[in-house]
Amino acid sequence: MTNEITYNQVFPNASDNTPTTKEEWLNVGSAYYKAKHYPEAITACEQAIRIDPKYASAYFAKGLALIGLNLYDEAIVALQQAAKLNPQNSGIFLAKGSAFYHLKRYEEAGAAYRQAIELDSNNVNAYTEQARVLVEKANNLYKFAYFDLNYEEAFTAYEQAIFFNPNNANAYSDKARALCKLHRYGEAGSAYRQAIQLDSSKAEAYTEQVKALLDEGRVFYDRGRCEEAIVAFEQVIQFDPSNANANAELARAFYKLQRYEKAGAAFKQAVQLDPSYLDVYADQGKLLVNKGEALYELKQYQEAITNKRLNLILAMPMPMKA
Repeated sequence: MTNEITYNQVFPNASDNTPTTKEEWLNVGSAYYKAKHYPEAITACEQAIRIDPKYASAYFAKGLALIGLNLYDEAIVALQQAAKLNPQNSGIFLAKGSAFYHLKRYEEAGAAYRQAIELDSNNVNAYTEQARVLVEKANNLYKFAYFDLNYEEAFTAYEQAIFFNPNNANAYSDKARALCKLHRYGEAGSAYRQAIQLDSSKAEAYTEQVKALLDEGRVFYDRGRCEEAIVAFEQVIQFDPSNANANAELARAFYKLQRYEKAGAAFKQAVQLDPSYLDVYADQGKLLVNKGEALYELKQYQEAITNKRLNLILAMPMPMKA
């Protein structure tokens, strides 16, 4: 064959006989790989493949050598062929995971590592270490963001960690922290709840975040800064849609600003979530009634009529739970 490469051409300083079988060429390739002579290792593996185009071990060894040269895309091609020919070899999937990882294709990397673990549980340590490195990188970016407020980069890094390992509770809870810094509270709450599903101990961080947001709103309310209080309470509701306290506090802020329709809607939602707020809701309605009666007695009829209308708005029937 005209394209045949002889052993002496590839390895002119070799003293032993020219390999004639695919196994001999693979052994030569393995020797060069161990010596970190990756181009020569690739050439030897290709010789083995010429002899047997379905020789999985040669594709695997070629893929490893290509990784050694940082040629990750080419390595993946070789390793995918190896996996097709020998799908039970966990080492092939481990190598694929490494190549994808270096290309920052974390979702595919994680899938390959998990496949390797399914075939051989001893591979779990490599997967865990790679996942730890990704989270640590994201944590460092989060710390640096304290100075430049660039939490978007940290958020992206946490996303990459989750792509790699969708069962990493730490990555979800840390991602939630970054999302809070980005004021993306709805997504933050979802990330925290996912973390809690994976690790119930994360519930404490979730509760602390809710408390911090509620406290911020209450401080604004106590200082008469109701508009800012409303923003804070709405952030709590985005973060934790089932939080009755946040809805009740939001209602108070609307009520203080005399936005009675919105106050009534928020109170009704609070009662739906926690019936104990029904008394507070009723008391607010009574206050409006009493105010209307007092205005009537002072012959301020137009204001009394307006107040009556506001009371009717507040007292509209609450929707029944499905």
